[in-house]
Amino acid sequence: MSEEPFIQAFRVQGLDVEMHKHAAYQLVYAVDGVFDTVVGGVRHEDIAGFLIAPNVAHQCSVGGRVLMVLNVEPGSKASRMTVPSTTRS
Repeated sequence: MSEEPFIQAFRVQGLDVEMHKHAAYQLVYAVDGVFDTVVGGVRHEDIAGFLIAPNVAHQCSVGGRVLMVLNVEPGSKASRMTVPSTTRS
């Protein structure tokens, strides 16, 4: 069995998320419109999506929108292939 850290993808609809942070890189995008978010203390309105580094506090207000979310653990093969080593912790 592989020791590869996980890559997780999922679809959510109408789920507002409280301020939080996690160890994964995260790509979030709206399938059917725009949403509002706070990332690293800065509010962004009417955006289609975002990409954040690990341990960055963020929250989302999506209304009834459908969002796709991709979480990539920093130690995963995908992370090593796409993220410059100077940005990894």
